Amino acid sequence: GICVDKGKNVEAFLMVKVEGTDPTAADTAWYGALATKYATGAQLHISNSVKVEIVEAKGLRNADLIGKQQPYVTCEIEGKPNTRSTSTLGDHPKDPKWNFTSQVAGYQLGDALLLTVWDQDIGKPDDMLGKATLTAEQLKSGFNGSVQLEGAGRSIEAFLYVKVGAKDPSLWDRAEVAATGAAQDGGIEMWAANSIKMEIISARGLSNPTERPLEKVGIKTKTKPYVIVQVADKDGNMKSGQSRFVT
Repeated sequence: GICVDKGKNVEAFLMVKVEGTDPTAADTAWYGALATKYATGAQLHISNSVKVEIVEAKGLRNADLIGKQQPYVTCEIEGKPNTRSTSTLGDHPKDPKWNFTSQVAGYQLGDALLLTVWDQDIGKPDDMLGKATLTAEQLKSGFNGSVQLEGAGRSIEAFLYVKVGAKDPSLWDRAEVAATGAAQDGGIEMWAANSIKMEIISARGLSNPTERPLEKVGIKTKTKPYVIVQVADKDGNMKSGQSRFVT
């Protein structure tokens, strides 16, 4: 367990497991492909990920009868929930702005991207405010615009504005895909390359925030703890966006 920044006169601990960072077979294959690119003067980029910028939403329904709605967006490669990235909370209940950028890992040619808008709730499951899917063709050519949200509510037309970097593969990308594909055929999980496996287990001794707005009017609420994991560089600066993971 590790001690966390917990509050006055409170001792709190978080139990985690982190696997060692010695290069795996996937890492070795990945670094080899990058080294080949570098040796030929090609521009290095993360070929098995897609850069997604969540800009804003318009026309969301208000799912909260009491209190202020707090929208956020999750983006993931469709069918690969372990690639999920979570945005920050929006600044408006119905027309929020995020300007949140993430590098969603696990991308392969032919994949689609699932975008889901949620309302963060305390004491109950978060409400889904709508979802949209960018097709494999849209990811290949890049996308900059608004998509209409499905499941936004009866008679509600809501839209999400996103930017996605083009993934039309270069010659070296194709060679790299072929190499990583061969590795996958051999049982290597390439989505885990250049990453650290972390398991968030439990916490104990957390403080209970006081003076919750709903409790002031006689409505009891329950805390809903979550953990944010980010990678820091050698100087201790957080690599926000590209490495942020929310449980």
